[in-house]
Amino acid sequence: MKTRFLKPGLQFATILFAVVGAFAFSQAPENDSVLTTELGRLPNPQCTETNVSCSVEETALPCKNSSNVTLRHFNGSSCPTQLYKIIP
Repeated sequence: MKTRFLKPGLQFATILFAVVGAFAFSQAPENDSVLTTELGRLPNPQCTETNVSCSVEETALPCKNSSNVTLRHFNGSSCPTQLYKIIP
């Protein structure tokens, strides 16, 4: 009687451990947060908006509109923070 119970129980336990192990030890997805993009602004006194999309997240390359580095609009007419090029 023990043999009848042990054989199917062992098979079921093996399959259960395999399924649980596949999910428990699979690599978690990286932080795929939505890339925060903003339209860059020129560093002139009025902080004029451009049509260039830039990223807030720091990369190696600054975001530029032709030769001007674009900045992030903060409040009022202030543009204190640099934006970065979106790297796919």
